[in-house]
Amino acid sequence: MKDDCHLETKDSIRKRILEARNNLPMDVCISKSRYICDKIIATSFYKKANIVYIYMAFRNEVDLSALITNARKDGKCIAIPRIRMDTHSMEFFVLSYTEEGAPIVNPGYFGIAEPPINSEPAPPPDLMIIPGVAFDHNRNRIGYGKGYYDAYMNNSRKRNVVTIGVAYSCQIVDFIPIETHDFRPDVVITEQEEL
Repeated sequence: MKDDCHLETKDSIRKRILEARNNLPMDVCISKSRYICDKIIATSFYKKANIVYIYMAFRNEVDLSALITNARKDGKCIAIPRIRMDTHSMEFFVLSYTEEGAPIVNPGYFGIAEPPINSEPAPPPDLMIIPGVAFDHNRNRIGYGKGYYDAYMNNSRKRNVVTIGVAYSCQIVDFIPIETHDFRPDVVITEQEEL
C-alpha cells in the first residue's frame, strides 16, 4: 500500500485533499485557523519580521485574519498578492485598512480578495506565509496547479526571506512527486505539527 501512494499523481493528490478540506465544517476551519495563526505569531520568524507577505483565504483555506490583526497591532507591514493575467504572474502590494481596521480589498482572480489597483507596491519581505493544497513530511508542496508561487519564489531566491507553508493536518500526505521548479517552504505549520 505504501508503494501505491508513490504512484499517486499531483492531480489525484490535489483532488483528494481538496475534497477532504472542503468537507471540513466552517467552525472547525475557524478554530484550526486561529490556532495556526497563534503558532505563527509565536515563532521567532514572525517576531523578527517587519514586512510579512500573506495570502487572502479562499474557500476553506487556512484563514489568516487573526495574523493580519495581530501584525497590524504590532506595527508590521502586511502585503497581499495580486495576479496579473497579462503576464501570468503574481505581485505583492501593501495592505491598507479602513478606519475600523478591516483590510481594504477587492474581488480579483477567481474571486480571491486582492489589493485595490492604487495600492502601494510592497517592499521585499522578511517573512512569507504560503498556502498549499497539500504538503508532505519533507515540506514538498502542491498548489492549485497554476504555478504562481513556484514562479514567484524561483524568481526571488536571492532574497533573504523565511517561508512558512500553512495547512490543516488533513492536508499532510506521505509523498508528493516533485519537479525541479517546485518550491519548498522552510517550515510547514498545521494545527497539530511543524515540519
